[in-house]
Amino acid sequence: SVGKACPKVTIKILDDKNNFVKTGIIGEIACKTPQIFSGYLNKPQETKYSFKKNYFKTGDLGYLDQNKYLYLVGRKKNMIIVGGINVYAEDVEEGIKKFPLVKDCCVIGVEDKKFGEAILAIIIWKKGVKKDVYELKKHCFKNLADFQQPLDYKFVKTFPRNTLGKILRKDLKKYFLETNLSNKIGNLM
Repeated sequence: SVGKACPKVTIKILDDKNNFVKTGIIGEIACKTPQIFSGYLNKPQETKYSFKKNYFKTGDLGYLDQNKYLYLVGRKKNMIIVGGINVYAEDVEEGIKKFPLVKDCCVIGVEDKKFGEAILAIIIWKKGVKKDVYELKKHCFKNLADFQQPLDYKFVKTFPRNTLGKILRKDLKKYFLETNLSNKIGNLM
């Protein structure tokens, strides 16, 4: 849990159809507060889309429990839909990062004929370690659910990042699609 809302802040959860949902249901986190911004500069459509009844849609996914504690599960735009199942990229990454030879990782969804989308894990190994893909795959089979399994793994030395240090997932995905590396991934594309 990330805790309860601050005083004068109200949090609600929205489903895919922009309806408020009941306690315990995962959806997009929306908040209402007197300090909320009035909108995006010169972007009326984006501003309109970002609000539902004076609640700002954060782009984060989570749920509220019966005591109004908020649980964060990931970013809406990072969700990968594998065979109709919602897979949260952050959950898969957390599982992969527990492998002792992995320094960092990022998973992205790529088009798949069989499942609609499949998971591509992009890994940075720790320096000076013997890279063992077989053991990494064994780790994933042991620690991730079937629907969370990466269909393939790619290895890089660094990730593109913004000024805050966040991985630029769009840039990674674009790179793998534009360089046709995605065509060489298992059953993908």
